[in-house]
Amino acid sequence: MTKIIAGLQVLAGALFYLGIGMFLFGQAATFVPGAEEGYFITAAVLLAFGLFIPRWHCVLAVLFLIACGFEIREGHREGLRYRQRVEEARAKRNAAVPPSD
Repeated sequence: MTKIIAGLQVLAGALFYLGIGMFLFGQAATFVPGAEEGYFITAAVLLAFGLFIPRWHCVLAVLFLIACGFEIREGHREGLRYRQRVEEARAKRNAAVPPSD
């Protein structure tokens, strides 16, 4: 039983570090407006595995999860602004085209 728990902690640790890598890569990557939301949700899910690892991983996981929350919120807002700009541009384009006979 102890070996199973140790193995699960190793797996959780690997997923946690993958989440940290995704978070750090996401800070440098350029996304389509609004795509940050889904990307950082995935990173947050992986970072949540740090809560199952004892010691300092829990504190680090919570800090990264809070940071992911801010990125998710900002990604969602950017996606809404992008959709609004696209709709405004489409409306202008449609208004500028004269009706065909």
